[in-house]
Amino acid sequence: SQTMFNRGPRTGNWDATLLHYGNSWLFRKFTLTSGMYYTVSCWARQDGSTPTNATIELKYGTVGTPAGMTGAIQSPTGLTTTYTEISGSFTPPTTGDYYIGFHGVINGTPMYITLDDIQVSEAYSCFPPTAITATAIAQTSASITWTPPASAPASGYDIYYSTSSTPPTSGTTPSGSVAAGVTAYTMTPLTLGTTALTVTSGNASEYQITANSCSNGLVIPVAGNCSFSVTFSPTTANGTGGKNASVTVSSNAALKTVTFTATAN
Repeated sequence: SQTMFNRGPRTGNWDATLLHYGNSWLFRKFTLTSGMYYTVSCWARQDGSTPTNATIELKYGTVGTPAGMTGAIQSPTGLTTTYTEISGSFTPPTTGDYYIGFHGVINGTPMYITLDDIQVSEAYSCFPPTAITATAIAQTSASITWTPPASAPASGYDIYYSTSSTPPTSGTTPSGSVAAGVTAYTMTPLTLGTTALTVTSGNASEYQITANSCSNGLVIPVAGNCSFSVTFSPTTANGTGGKNASVTVSSNAALKTVTFTATAN
């Protein structure tokens, strides 16, 4: 493999190149299955730094000619002097033979496009839904809707929801499920969060916080309310002056500090 004009391979000893003023295709035939999701990728670069001078696009079709490339995989992507991965995914409408095309275009400013590490692989056969939206949000429930993919699953969807950001695995028990053709689900019951009250500054020996009607100490449920009192001791022996007590209201969303002031009579 040549290495002048930035033509060194990304890996291994071989690559493909396209000379300046080139406009060419590289085709490869595959037998593909309808309902499967395929990912196509390659790595490419040029010997100049202006992306509009050299591009690579990915397409597919049933005929291995430029005119036969009727399906888009990845639109033309500009290249620089550093290897860039160009990738995209698609699903064939029917089972059969298809050609995947790698299209390079380069003007007269750079000398070469270099192409390496071409890969075509099966991604998955279950297509993800799109436009997932939460509606009818209440204290202990919420509804979600979604748009099904063009090739919707024949057995419906499993639904997972959690207070943890860790994604489910194949061994995680679904929170619920819906049948084929159903594109909505109501999550219920949801657990109420809590808002905690804690003393953050001041001299705790000089004031006390007392819960009057909170059911769980100084914890206020999100969907409810409770009252509490701040009791102050005299600032000085003769009962003059003032005192401040700061209480932080904490929730999952934000922190807020509320300051109470008492002046001795």
